[in-house]
This record gives sequence, C-alpha cells and structure tokens, in this order.
Amino acid sequence: MILYLKDVTEKRKMEAQLLHSGKLAAIGEMAAGIAHELNSPLTAILGNSQLLLRNKEKDDPSYPLLNDIKNCGDRCKRIIKSLLTFSRQDEYIFGSFSLNDGINQVLNLLRYQLEKNEIMITLKLDEDLPEIEGSQQQIEQIIINLILNARDALELADKTKKEITIITSQQEDEVQLIIKDNGIGIEDNRLSEIFHPFHTTKEAEKGTGLGLSVSFGIANAHGGTLEVSSTVKTGSTFTLRLPLPLSQELEVGG
Repeated sequence: MILYLKDVTEKRKMEAQLLHSGKLAAIGEMAAGIAHELNSPLTAILGNSQLLLRNKEKDDPSYPLLNDIKNCGDRCKRIIKSLLTFSRQDEYIFGSFSLNDGINQVLNLLRYQLEKNEIMITLKLDEDLPEIEGSQQQIEQIIINLILNARDALELADKTKKEITIITSQQEDEVQLIIKDNGIGIEDNRLSEIFHPFHTTKEAEKGTGLGLSVSFGIANAHGGTLEVSSTVKTGSTFTLRLPLPLSQELEVGG
C-alpha cells in the first residue's frame, strides 16, 4: 500500500486570496458605475431643494420637508464619494504635507460635534513630525472616519468620562497616527471583518459599511497600513502607519 500526502494549505490560501481579490474588483467596478449613475439625479435633487429653501421661511409647513430632502441628498452625496474612493476612481492631488495639520483641519470640522456629545479630545502630537508624501484630502478622510467611528462607539458606551486620544509619532522610516477611544470595543470574531466593504453593525440609516474599507484602501495606496486592536467594554485603538519619503528616510538613517 502506498500512501501519498501533499500539503495544499498554502495553495488553498492563495486561491482564497485570488477569489477575494476578484470579488473586490467586481464590487469596485459595480460601485463606481452606481456612483456615476446616481450623481446626475442627485445633483438635480440637491440643487432644486436648495432653490426652493431660499424662498421658504422656517415657519413654513413645507420647510422641514424640503430641508429633510436636502439633508438626505447630502448624505447620499457622501456615500457616493465613499464609493468612488473605494473604487479608486476619484482623483486627488499628491504632495508634501504635515499629518498634524491634517488632524487639526479635521478637528476644526468635528470639534463642535464631539463637544456636543460631551467627548473629550486629548492631543499628543509630535511637534517635530516630518512631512509625508500623499494626498492630504484622502488622509484627512481616514482621520474623519476613525474619529466618527470612535464617537459612535462612545455614544453606545455607558461611561461618564468619554475620551478620544489622538497621538502622532515618528518610528524609524514611518510616521504613526494612533486614534483610541474608551468606547464599547469590538468583539474578537469581528476584528478580521471590519475592513471588509459594507461590513457594519450600525443601523441602516447610520452606517454604510464603507468607512473603514475606504480608509484601509487609502492607507494601502499610500504604501501604509491601518491596524486595529480592541477589547470589549474597554475601547479600540486604530493605528495608521505611513512611510516617510526616501529623502526623510536617509536623514533618519544618518
């Protein structure tokens, strides 16, 4: 009797990765097509609602209805932008910029929301952080997504002190951004899925499941990584790592 054994574990893993890549490519193509198709009617909806709102007083019975149409249109516009970013068909300008400046820009937009939710922001930014190469707009999108996710986790947490800590630092040939919260945390069995497109535990009207997958794609497009660690009822920590330009790496190396 001859017994022949062959370990096909790596082959199976590779096949699964190729299948997953194919699915993502198909989803990306479909997402881009849907986004472009929705752009035209959405532009008309937003434009007409804004025109009608100009001629209405706030005490007019139709004002809240028109305002609701406009707000829903704005939300759809943000979803379309996420779809285009996810499918990598949105164009952005690349250049040198400071990660700290990007954080401050985002906080200028979100600080009121966070204070309204009684969330304390703790900043620990490295003042000597070198500039990085990339799209500031896209990196700011990652920061926005991570902060808003932290806010949502804190809203569900039964804690008197709600805090988001933002840290930047330089580690050898890369810069790091850490955003951590003391919210509800993420279950272990979900950690491997949170960067998948359309994966969300939020209610239908609150989440699209694209924020983290878009952020993960942007990080990869910049040659970086986005990692997560979390403990249920304790909080989550997201770490964005971005490479330094070659000239900066040489300076770091001496």
